[in-house]
Amino acid sequence: MRRVVLVTSLAAMLSGAARAQVGPPADSTLTSIAIGGVRVCQPLDSVNVLYPEARDTMLFGVGSGIRWPGKIVTLGKGQWLFVEASFVDRARVWRITTTSPAFVTASGLRVGSSFADVLATRERMTFSFPEGRLLVGLPTERISFQVDDSSAARFSRNWGGQASPRAAMPASARIQRILVSGSCRRGRPGT
Repeated sequence: MRRVVLVTSLAAMLSGAARAQVGPPADSTLTSIAIGGVRVCQPLDSVNVLYPEARDTMLFGVGSGIRWPGKIVTLGKGQWLFVEASFVDRARVWRITTTSPAFVTASGLRVGSSFADVLATRERMTFSFPEGRLLVGLPTERISFQVDDSSAARFSRNWGGQASPRAAMPASARIQRILVSGSCRRGRPGT
């Protein structure tokens, strides 16, 4: 099976998204399988029931010609909910990403929280670079997040694979995006 690398420029895709802003979401829930009422494995088209202004978009794998659908919901200036299917299952939600601080995890984390806030949860963390960007995972909450670009660059310089990844991340780093995703193989998210 060919490995597909997703290359999306969310900034470019979302630059025109300011046209139809929704405002704060009615549901501020952020769990391992849902953000703002949108759940992993639900039909992608059902996003428009919760967010009628959701815009369709298409994502492309690098060099493969593979593409899959997604939806963008603009929640405010620079704040959005990005919902995507996968190239394997184009009909159901696979990943949900947000840049809005309106959504909050059970431990109180949200976009804009500092890495010091993350450390205060005493949660175990994973650090990886899928799709070429630093991704910090919180296995207990089963969410992942990306930090601001300058902190991610400092992390890369500080870590170098030699020190503790936690120690390499600046405490002042801010969560920029939160992501949840899951497999729908058995009809349930995360299986």
